[in-house]
Amino acid sequence: VLDNHPSHHSKYFVEFAENRDVDTLYLPPNCSYLNPIETVWAHLKFEWARLLYEKQGDIEMEDAEAELISIIEEKLKPKVKNIPHIIFDAML
Repeated sequence: VLDNHPSHHSKYFVEFAENRDVDTLYLPPNCSYLNPIETVWAHLKFEWARLLYEKQGDIEMEDAEAELISIIEEKLKPKVKNIPHIIFDAML
């Protein structure tokens, strides 16, 4: 199941899928609610914006990385239970 990102329609990708007998199913345009990763990104962006507002932009790079990991581990994983945790692990 794929969204309509241009790379999913590229000649290389189509040939790759066909050569491996992979059936592809494309989501309808403008239906991000059907793509579970969009839920993850929405939560992540919300939590990141909240953190930046609280810190008023006064955050060091090392702290920012730790905060993102904390957001993923403590806030996103419990909220978005229908997303396989392998996706979160890939984000870390």
